[in-house]
Amino acid sequence: GHDTVNYCALIQFHMRLHPESIHQLNPEERIRSFDEMPSLIRELGRAGLNVLLVQGVFDIVHAGHTGLLQATRRIDPANSVVVVGLENDETVRRNKGNRRPVNPLEDRLQVMAEFRSVAYAFGYEDMPRSDHPEDDLERWRALSPTAVVAATWDPHRDLKEWQADEAGTQLALVEYQHENSTTRMLRSIGYEE
Repeated sequence: GHDTVNYCALIQFHMRLHPESIHQLNPEERIRSFDEMPSLIRELGRAGLNVLLVQGVFDIVHAGHTGLLQATRRIDPANSVVVVGLENDETVRRNKGNRRPVNPLEDRLQVMAEFRSVAYAFGYEDMPRSDHPEDDLERWRALSPTAVVAATWDPHRDLKEWQADEAGTQLALVEYQHENSTTRMLRSIGYEE
């Protein structure tokens, strides 16, 4: 009857929200807007999945970036998904100089969506100030991920733990090799910011 059809549709919907099913989506389907993310994260949670939020610029992708994404994916691959929030171009310019980012947000989103470890990628629309840690709280409250990811060696780890607690989420600490940065790579080829 009618209930059976709805039940079947619900099962199909939740099967689409299984980590392996999400990773089978085309990259274009995994790129979302910030506005779509709060409801998508809620749906993922209702499907029993933990949502691990990684945020950054990911301008010129290097092994430090891939190490972070792989380490995050390994936290709980059967029951969690990794979503990546990318800083918009204006925020990057304000925090890293007028010549950055090298790659615009749309290009950076396309690159992130190609990674097997990433379920969804989106761009932030706000412009947090690096010297105002409370700016991140609004983002995290709006998104409400299971956890925000940081490296065990992150110099701002204590601050991020405070931010996560204030935003009502957790901080997931990951360990991975980090021997490079986009800024260091650019300086090595004489690119002045």
